[in-house]
Amino acid sequence: MKDSHALVCGDFNFKDINWSLKESIIGDQSSTAFIECMNDCYLIQYVSENTRYREGNIPSLLDLVMTNESDMIDTIEYSSPLGKSDHVVINFIFNCYSEESSDSVNRYLYHKGDYDKLRDRLINQSWNTNQSVDEMWSCFTERIQHAVDECIPLSKSGPKQKKKPWVTGKALSAIKEKNRAWKKYKYCKNETNYNLYAEKRNIVTSECREAKCNFEKKLCENIKEDTKSFWKYIRSQCKTKSCVGDLEVEEGSTTSDNRVKVEIFNRFFCSVFNQEDTDSIPLLEEREFSDELQDIVVTPTLVEKKLLKLDPSKSPGEDQVHPRVLKESASIISSFLCSLFNKSLQHGQLPKAWKSAVVVPLHKKGSRSKAQNYRPVSLTSIICKIFESIIRDHLVLHMDSNNLFIEHQHGFRSQRSCVTQLLEVIDDWYEILDAGGCIDTIYLDFQKAFDTVPHCRLKNKLNSYGIRGNVLKWIEEFLNDRVQSVRIGNTLSEKSKVISGIPQGSVLGPILFLIYINDLPDIVKSSVKLFADDTKLYAEVMSSNDSEKIQEDLNSLAKWSDKWQLKFNADKCKSMHIGRGNPKQEYHMNSGNKEVTIKQTDCEKDLGVTFDERMKFDIHIANIVNKANQRLGLIRRSFEFMDKTMFLQLYKSLIRPTLEYATVIWSPWLKKDIVAIEQVQRRATRLIREIRDLSYENRLLSLGLPTLIYRRERADMLQLFKVMKGFDEVHLTSVHPQRFNSTRGHRMKLEKKHHRLKSTMNSFIPRSVNSWNSLPEDCIECETVNSFKSNLNNAWKHKANKFSYTF
Repeated sequence: MKDSHALVCGDFNFKDINWSLKESIIGDQSSTAFIECMNDCYLIQYVSENTRYREGNIPSLLDLVMTNESDMIDTIEYSSPLGKSDHVVINFIFNCYSEESSDSVNRYLYHKGDYDKLRDRLINQSWNTNQSVDEMWSCFTERIQHAVDECIPLSKSGPKQKKKPWVTGKALSAIKEKNRAWKKYKYCKNETNYNLYAEKRNIVTSECREAKCNFEKKLCENIKEDTKSFWKYIRSQCKTKSCVGDLEVEEGSTTSDNRVKVEIFNRFFCSVFNQEDTDSIPLLEEREFSDELQDIVVTPTLVEKKLLKLDPSKSPGEDQVHPRVLKESASIISSFLCSLFNKSLQHGQLPKAWKSAVVVPLHKKGSRSKAQNYRPVSLTSIICKIFESIIRDHLVLHMDSNNLFIEHQHGFRSQRSCVTQLLEVIDDWYEILDAGGCIDTIYLDFQKAFDTVPHCRLKNKLNSYGIRGNVLKWIEEFLNDRVQSVRIGNTLSEKSKVISGIPQGSVLGPILFLIYINDLPDIVKSSVKLFADDTKLYAEVMSSNDSEKIQEDLNSLAKWSDKWQLKFNADKCKSMHIGRGNPKQEYHMNSGNKEVTIKQTDCEKDLGVTFDERMKFDIHIANIVNKANQRLGLIRRSFEFMDKTMFLQLYKSLIRPTLEYATVIWSPWLKKDIVAIEQVQRRATRLIREIRDLSYENRLLSLGLPTLIYRRERADMLQLFKVMKGFDEVHLTSVHPQRFNSTRGHRMKLEKKHHRLKSTMNSFIPRSVNSWNSLPEDCIECETVNSFKSNLNNAWKHKANKFSYTF
């Protein structure tokens, strides 16, 4: 199935397979072999509900729909059986490959630009800074555009110019010679002409193989620097496209016309805006701070530094000023942009182009035919983003230096991440569970959080945190009178006013949102953890009184939501009850004028890690194994030539990170889970022809690739080092330094506590203590994370599980 794209469906009669975990419930050998065969063929199974109902029998899932591309199937529905059949009818949308017609468009080839000439063109310009902000911006964009027209070549792209991306001029010449030889043979069929054609044909085969091999090697070598080209090639190999599909219209029918689709998206994205109640704007109690942030002085050096950090592969905003041009001319334009930024800040004015955004709809999940399943991402002016980043840096410095950020917020902050937040959460949860307690967790969902932030209330909160003067005036102007239009392909919708929210895709947006919800934890008594708008509330519950306190907190949050006009989507909020003997109390949340019962769930995906009510991670492990296997299948179908170097570049960039994200949270301790994860790497190493017949251990030695068991233990040490040395700002109650002085080992040894539960014993700190305490002192005394990695690798170079896969 290397080069084919498969759809397989039918009654397979494996009723004992748990498809959420992708394992046999009773350990049946044929079912296990079937699952392994599916994995080896990189197939994805979509059916999740029972498909056979017979009187007297337990309902079972027998009918399967499988593909080897993740986007081939959309919207599975289950209908009543036909006739006397006891199998339900499965309806699904099969996304076939389709060529999208596109108009010919003149595009600038920025990678072929003459940037020496462009710099000469710009350096000879006289830049007038004694103008208004709009005049300065018009002058800047006009001169940049003239320089681009002179120095950047144009290419007319259209349907007729499509060819394989790996075809070189030499290969193309060989193909033309082969075609001429074939025509000559057809005209006069003799042995001489046929031999000439066969010779040319063999040359074409050799040239094409070499060209494709070199192209694929170059893609792999540049995968980290040029991800855009890599994924463009991968998408070209797929039979389905991840673009916007046919959209439902109000009457229930669908449309494929981009002109209609952009207007549908535009209406939907505008419908979620929040009309702020300006008659009664609440005030936030002023926080304590040592100094105010009123003004910012921008320097040419700072602007040039920001320009040089631009990613040339990113798309420009509506002004079409490309980041490659800005980066190449950074030393020349930095002084003028510095004057523009300072004037914009002093006068509280922004060029109109900075307030206009092109919105691109990105699919989240669910059916691609519904507009509500897409999120808007704004493409705004690159120059404006540079200025936003300067203001953001000063906002963060002000909030951090005055200790104004709440401890519970881990999003978009230095020394914090998804992992640090989850570490604090599981540290609290395991301590409660090990003491015999239970936990109730409420996962809260804001309703279109970034799009509904009210501007006047945000301004008041910024003022309360000491952000005033020119900075506050500029932010207010940045948010007011914005417009947006939706783009699909080359089609743009009409412009619409943006009356609330912070542009998704802006640089300043995330920090403004953090400040807006910064006071939320102050109104509750339970524990709260946040990562931007991802919010969870949890507490130990041993009686109805504990549940009532959580309910009181939910009522307080609902009042906060009404007061600050940032609504919770009560229908999407969920509660999870963890621990044996949990009373599993129902919780409610006020939504508008009605009280909604919060849905109970037995598992929830939290910051990329799936938790369940048993605090086991088998569902999460099954999910990441499936995802890694899908990516592995994508690589196998896309790359025809695979040597060791290419494999290592692809595997380390695409597959292994999927299997290792947040392993300190969910690291497996059951054999079945360890085997399932290691099996992905075992399968991956078989892609290399020259070592395919070696044993797994010898393949790892040949590649210098450690086992994933070793990698997880190494990740534990790295994370513990960051915690102990303060590189990560995380507070763990389970970290207990040894109380006695020891003449052996290092000075940062940890005490190993006794734990009642196996799950707690195998959690992050308890499982890491022995390995940490046995590290040599030169590892512990490292001053940087990189030096620790180097010393750890040296200390563990002969570790038993590094290349050996045994239990």
